[in-house]
Amino acid sequence: MGPKKGKELYTIRRVNIGNCSFSYLLKRIEKSTTFSDADAELILKTFSDVVEEKLSCGTPVDLGPLGTLRPKITAKSVNTKEQCTAKTITNKGITYHPRAELTKALEGISRRVINSEVRGRKHKKKEE
Repeated sequence: MGPKKGKELYTIRRVNIGNCSFSYLLKRIEKSTTFSDADAELILKTFSDVVEEKLSCGTPVDLGPLGTLRPKITAKSVNTKEQCTAKTITNKGITYHPRAELTKALEGISRRVINSEVRGRKHKKKEE
């Protein structure tokens, strides 16, 4: 459709080199610090619990060099204040706002040029 109809087009797709598992993160923390992987797991679990607690109160959470998490809800508009209840909430979620430095790291993302008619193939994911 449109002015590009019938033309061969190309686009860039991200190349998935594998998944970064939780156990990989723990091992990296263990290698880079004086913490054992069990210590690192406990710290990350505690961190997760605090983030969950603050988000459930509606509080944005500053994750330092990673960015910020903000709770988000959308709700239907109603005619009266009394009709405005938890049932009018249509969506709940968390919005992630990465720091500029983290976003800049995407400049070096692995990518490849493909024919835009070719949709992403399923590749086996490797763990790093």
